[in-house]
Amino acid sequence: MPKQLNIIVNGKGGVGKSFFATNFVQYLKDQQIEHRAIDTDNENSTLKRFHREAEFINIDKVQEIDLLFASLETSSLVVVDCRAASTDIFLDYFREVRVFELLEMLGATLTVVSPVNHEADSVEQSLHSTNSFSRSEMRRA
Repeated sequence: MPKQLNIIVNGKGGVGKSFFATNFVQYLKDQQIEHRAIDTDNENSTLKRFHREAEFINIDKVQEIDLLFASLETSSLVVVDCRAASTDIFLDYFREVRVFELLEMLGATLTVVSPVNHEADSVEQSLHSTNSFSRSEMRRA
């Protein structure tokens, strides 16, 4: 099985990112699937509150995002609960590090989970992420 980096992201708060992440990590634990859980929400660390072993990284310090990829060296499955309004931080970082090339070097895949709710803004935020991954600057040169 290839290594997997799973990020749960949507720029809108209150759409269920942490709910999904917390339950997904619990499922992995219940199934005894080795994983690494990371929380990036410095104001409301729900994942860390329910899963004390989850690590925290401060994405306001861009170099700490490197730890997501370093985690893939020791764990084949990494789950990241992203705070609200962090989409552009991740997209800019992924663009800068040429994420698809980096993932290929690591033998890893990226899964982006973007929960939405009934509010139009949550859908717009999800579309923003999708469109950004489709743009040529995010793809391999």
